[in-house]
Amino acid sequence: MTELAEILGVSRPTIYNWLKGKGAPDSELQRHLQTLAAAAAGWKESTAGSNWDFLLDYTGPKADQETIRATLKRPEVSANEIRDLIRLRLEQYKEAYAQSREILGEPAPLPSSMPPDSARRLNALWAENAKALHAARNR
Repeated sequence: MTELAEILGVSRPTIYNWLKGKGAPDSELQRHLQTLAAAAAGWKESTAGSNWDFLLDYTGPKADQETIRATLKRPEVSANEIRDLIRLRLEQYKEAYAQSREILGEPAPLPSSMPPDSARRLNALWAENAKALHAARNR
């Protein structure tokens, strides 16, 4: 709720009031909520149930492009624009991940029984390495 409130530019209590039927978002916020709901389906489909939340703040290979999170905050954004950006950032990250593995060497294979939290930490580490690689390459 905190993140949704931040994206919409309202307070958490406002969202809770809407959910309780005490007031409603104005037409612009309703449209924005509908766009976010449509984009959420695209996010779920694109990330296939994996925890790719770090991708919301990935700025692309040059570290100067708009993040998905920043895009979500724009009231005029369309669901298609969000979906396209999700696909683009996912492709960019996968490419950076592959380049990082090539440069840093192949890590030992992960056991299939690895807890999901460890996989999230590993993905976050690879994201940081990818950012550092891009930063070094773009200097």
